[in-house]
Amino acid sequence: MRYRGLWAGMMMLALSELAAAAVTVSFAEVKQQQETPVKWFNGVVASRENIELSAELGGKITHMSEFGARIKAGEEIAGIDSRQLELQLKTAQLKLDKARSKMQHLRTELQRQEKLHERRSVSEVALNRARHEYTQARLDAELAAAEAARLQDLLDRASIKAPFSGIINQRFQQAGEYVSAGDRLVQLINTDALDIRVQVPIDLAANLANGKKLLIGTEGDADREASIFQRSATADAKSRLVELRLKPETSQWLPGAPVKVAVPVLMPELSRVVPRDAVILSAAGRAVFRIETDDAGKTHVRRVPVKVLYGNDLQVSVAGELSTGDRVVVRGGSVLKDNDEVQLL
Repeated sequence: MRYRGLWAGMMMLALSELAAAAVTVSFAEVKQQQETPVKWFNGVVASRENIELSAELGGKITHMSEFGARIKAGEEIAGIDSRQLELQLKTAQLKLDKARSKMQHLRTELQRQEKLHERRSVSEVALNRARHEYTQARLDAELAAAEAARLQDLLDRASIKAPFSGIINQRFQQAGEYVSAGDRLVQLINTDALDIRVQVPIDLAANLANGKKLLIGTEGDADREASIFQRSATADAKSRLVELRLKPETSQWLPGAPVKVAVPVLMPELSRVVPRDAVILSAAGRAVFRIETDDAGKTHVRRVPVKVLYGNDLQVSVAGELSTGDRVVVRGGSVLKDNDEVQLL
């Protein structure tokens, strides 16, 4: 009898502990309401400032920025050996100085001849000769100045500078290699000037004005927004698609990343709506826990996979094996497993 009493006590303790293990949760009912449905279109994140910089003259590359380096606007990215150009420029500047000196001398001589001619001390022929020599000297000086400016421009082109701030995304050449004018050197991308590009049918694009916000993400995970700021002037002749460009509200994207854009269609439809907190994200995907009662009167949960269609901070429209009026767990679902017993608030 003593053992029977002890066994009964242990069973009662185990049952009480099992009952205490039931998770207390809050719940809400699945509602049905009229929502504007969306269609998902493939888009891509792109940079508005993305260029390939090329050599503007031939020569040996003396230095080049490393892959992944962050460059400021106006900062040098690469340099071409310019020693020969520097010598040519120095020679041209010396010729310019010589031409200007001769021009100054002949200007003074012309002024002297003009004064003498006023006193009839020199002939008209001598005066005209002085004017001709001065004009030739002035033209020689201007020609020398143009040559010096040309060489200076070439020398400036030996230094390849960033037109905007960005990151070196690719190097096509290495320091020490010889290149010709027009050869690609590096690709520069501004990762802070991003947009999202998507092509949509012309009938849907007609109802999307600049400034309208669209949901962005992956299909079933539209938790960010972007606003339309540009569109193509015409639809593609073959596909009849119009390109839209959207400005994301966050910078947590990388150029080239694929995204989904939720574009609203014209007619609203009835959809099933649950609180946003009812959707649980796990490695198996998104799901809600539907509350069910068995024949014994016990309350447990059933995991129901869902796809989030669209929504806001408070509630989301979902697709899955749910019916209007079903009860789903709102608070406490993060610790639940399929068929767990729960207590309802």
